[in-house]
Amino acid sequence: MNKPNDRDLYTPPESNLVNESSNSSNADKIFVGKNYEEYYRSKFERFDSTGTKKSWNWVSFFFTWPWLLYRKMWLNFFLYILALPIALGVVGGGLMMTLGVAGMALYYMLAIGISFILVPMMSNSLYYSHARKKIAAIDTSGLQGTDRIAELTRKGGTSMIALFIVGFFMFTFVFGILAAIAIPAYNSYVQKAKFTETVQVTAAVRSEIESCYQQTQDLLECDGPYDTSQIINSSEFVSDLEVLEGTGAIVATGSSDVGGHTFTLTPIITADGLEWEQGGSCLQSGLC
Repeated sequence: MNKPNDRDLYTPPESNLVNESSNSSNADKIFVGKNYEEYYRSKFERFDSTGTKKSWNWVSFFFTWPWLLYRKMWLNFFLYILALPIALGVVGGGLMMTLGVAGMALYYMLAIGISFILVPMMSNSLYYSHARKKIAAIDTSGLQGTDRIAELTRKGGTSMIALFIVGFFMFTFVFGILAAIAIPAYNSYVQKAKFTETVQVTAAVRSEIESCYQQTQDLLECDGPYDTSQIINSSEFVSDLEVLEGTGAIVATGSSDVGGHTFTLTPIITADGLEWEQGGSCLQSGLC
């Protein structure tokens, strides 16, 4: 008959593997911090048991670089926003130079595939490797107890401050570029819209000259003078409107709001009547 303590004699002591596994799990929990139990624990355990590297991360799919910053993966963040675009640009340039339109299509497929399929699929594995390296470095340093816990917490966890700082600078950078492009484009659009009035006021004088020429067949009889004061007074962005003697050219001058640019219509006699050649400083400024 066995003695009461026989079981103790023959039960193998707790193995070092169990202790190491427990320590590793606790280190993972401290290092990862938020969302470890809800999300990362199952992923890490599967990586440990199967060695697989595939695991989809929806946060990384929608917010790749913010997620990398949030999880303190500084090197991966810089590789993603700097090295990856450069590499894609070099490959894309080569594809487009060799294959033309087909190369451009392949480039876009490659860029989308890496950014929105490969990266989210490998994000959990990247974080797993990141955590393992950091934890191993801390264990190698020989820290114990509360010092080890403090270092795991400092190296791991999350960082909203870095996310906000980088996000602010990136937003400022992008907004600055957009503003540098959009503001001049908007101002140019407004100027063109205003200068349209300068172009339109020439229509009335042009009609009078054409009517006169149809009757007289002599352009010199139709070069004025014309009273354009009423047209000028009723126009907001026109400072002057005149017909040049000898040529019958119509010259409309914009107000200071449109830079004082001119728009001219010079009549040319053809077999079918008069044709009009456009000119003026508005052509060089892109207003007409």
